[in-house]
Amino acid sequence: MAKTSDQLFRQWTLLQKIPVKPSSKTAAQLMQELNEDGFTVSKRTVERDLNELKVGPFTVASDEKGVGNNPNKWFFERDAKLHMLPAMTMQMAFTLAFAQQVLSDQLPPSVMNPMKAVFLKADETLKSAQGKFKNWEKYVKHVPRTISLKSADIKQDVLSACLEGTLQGLCLSISYRPKSSKKIEYQVNPLGLVYRDAVIYLVCTLWKYDDIKQLALHRMEKVELMKSAKARKPTGFDLDNYISDEGAFQYTSSPAKTLQLELKFSISAAQHLKETPLSDDQAIKDENGFSIVKATVLDSLQLRWWLMGFGEFVEVINPKKLREEFKQTAEKMSKMYS
Repeated sequence: MAKTSDQLFRQWTLLQKIPVKPSSKTAAQLMQELNEDGFTVSKRTVERDLNELKVGPFTVASDEKGVGNNPNKWFFERDAKLHMLPAMTMQMAFTLAFAQQVLSDQLPPSVMNPMKAVFLKADETLKSAQGKFKNWEKYVKHVPRTISLKSADIKQDVLSACLEGTLQGLCLSISYRPKSSKKIEYQVNPLGLVYRDAVIYLVCTLWKYDDIKQLALHRMEKVELMKSAKARKPTGFDLDNYISDEGAFQYTSSPAKTLQLELKFSISAAQHLKETPLSDDQAIKDENGFSIVKATVLDSLQLRWWLMGFGEFVEVINPKKLREEFKQTAEKMSKMYS
């Protein structure tokens, strides 16, 4: 009995280590991982386990053996069923199904595909339910606050290479096509990946330079991992600081500056700011039928886009320079519509 239970535990652990296609692992890699987890197994034992699992209910697959001594590579097919212990609860299944609904328009298929088995399992679990869980889509809806752009399409191998290079600290060779330019070849030092408004960006430096660049993944035609070249990281670089303190992705002035903002809102337009403030130091005072909002914010294009969205329901009071900017914009729009 002990021998049977040991084998069951080993094979279950082995299943957890097999990736979903297009990723794969050899029997030798899986053997090493099992040994690191405390199992004492040979490569032959792992191969025997894999072949048993291949004909079982788990849909483990392998490629054809290559020329010479190239080993088989093992993987799950993308549409393989997910087997979970313990069983997926209805609450877990609902959360996953709702996440799929919300994210499907925001993330490209190359990002969503690795979750396919999990989403299928959630769907099966909900369909087997009694009551309203079975028909949850009739009762739960997601309504975006603003217009949602469809995500830019990214090649699966491009995303995989960028992610691997970023996490392993390895250089990338990238064929890149800017908006209005011919294809350019870059040697890239990846520093991080950032998702913003339906686009995924690789934050990086190029060759031996230290100035930070942002490359959109959907404009990458080909990416190769340079396994023998370690990526260079600028001294003191931190992705969180780059985004928050330096104002990256908000398209600020350089260097980034803050504004002491004072706005005059209609009371209804400012209502949501009482629950979700602009900043830690935000202050709101209702007077004469309006809400006066004061806050310290980053001076950015994103701020301007946000303010423009309120139209005639907000007036910029301070700073004077920003007020003058909005005055000129309003005059141009008035001429456009006259």
